[in-house]
Amino acid sequence: AEAAAASAQGANADDGWGFDEFGDEPKQEQASGSRREGADVKLAVVHGRLAHLEAELKAERAVNANGVTAKLRAEVARLAESLAQERRERERQEALLAPQ
Repeated sequence: AEAAAASAQGANADDGWGFDEFGDEPKQEQASGSRREGADVKLAVVHGRLAHLEAELKAERAVNANGVTAKLRAEVARLAESLAQERRERERQEALLAPQ
């Protein structure tokens, strides 16, 4: 336990400028490299979210475009007319089949 405390105190005493256990890279450079990697990951995530939101906005605009609205209204009108025609046909058949 004393060795761990001494080691921690030694690391704090040099303010992060000590060398790593392999002696090839200062601790400060390792920390800044990992911070950069973390920033790169965050940037990639934000970029992905932005691309997703842009695609969502584009799709929403396509759905709400005037041309789409006109096409949907025409389709609803066609379906309503078809339904009314089927109802008239059914009423006519019921009238023919009903006992008089």
